[in-house]
Amino acid sequence: MLQRGSKGPEVLALQKALAAAGFNPQGLDGSFGPKTDAALRAFQRAAGIVVDGKAGPQTWRALKSFSPGAPAPGPAGAPLRKGDMGADVRKLQTLLEQHGIRTGGVDGNFGPMTQRAVMEFQRGKGLNANGAVGPETWAALARPPSPAGPVTGPVTGPVTGPDAPASERIQSMLGWAKSMIGTPYAAVNPFRFGDVLWDGKAHKSVNGSDTVWQYPKGTRVFDCSGFVVAAYRQLGVDLAARGLASTATFHADTKFLKPLTREQLAPGDLIMYQPKNGIGHVVIYMGNGQAIEAAGGKGVTMSSVDWDRVKSFRRVPLPE
Repeated sequence: MLQRGSKGPEVLALQKALAAAGFNPQGLDGSFGPKTDAALRAFQRAAGIVVDGKAGPQTWRALKSFSPGAPAPGPAGAPLRKGDMGADVRKLQTLLEQHGIRTGGVDGNFGPMTQRAVMEFQRGKGLNANGAVGPETWAALARPPSPAGPVTGPVTGPVTGPDAPASERIQSMLGWAKSMIGTPYAAVNPFRFGDVLWDGKAHKSVNGSDTVWQYPKGTRVFDCSGFVVAAYRQLGVDLAARGLASTATFHADTKFLKPLTREQLAPGDLIMYQPKNGIGHVVIYMGNGQAIEAAGGKGVTMSSVDWDRVKSFRRVPLPE
């Protein structure tokens, strides 16, 4: 079992396997650091296995069977469209995830989230964003992703390098957050942080509301605090590891999180709302009176700040 902090020839073999699969660890040095961790988690997501940043038997099996270099389906066949299913759709989803575009899971089902992902990819490549995958789209997907990578990168792992200015890192994280708009809401462990995809079963909410949630297998979900944790993992800050995984701790913590006034509020800061029906809420400030949040009944969405309901403001310190 290899994980962050591991060193040696086994880690080097892992890095080479990730690079061969198209998930660049940005260095073949035999040291399992944050970039290898981010590449491994991206691969695990694309392969549809548990995203835990650990290279155990399941991950090694997936790496051995993964063949992103195989020719893409088409262009001889009819374009893939919403409603199609099968191996070609799975290949499409894998390539989209490899390019950093969320599909909702590599499940071989061309549903609404996969269609939105295709259209996002097509717009980014200057193609006709019709959501159908024909020869031009397949050709663009077959080309390696940009080394810099889009801001819609893996749910965990830094989006920009640690040497980038804080303002640039924050904007990159906010871009990632916007890429999650439309992701559905559910306050259910372990799914609410977005890393573990829904198992297809019904689950009762963990926030005391007695709500029962059920989504198709492979659906990505967030609740409000889980979304904030996932967003800041893009910057190498693990709020959950600091005990900040619920709205209650976001409200209470002033040792790690910096208290702010409204005048000091800047994009990327957190806004805590007064609890409603005993349930708190946390959103990420985007600037210009706008916030992004994972909200019940809406999923991840942009909204105007409800200034009358604000309880406190907090800033997350970024690693130097």
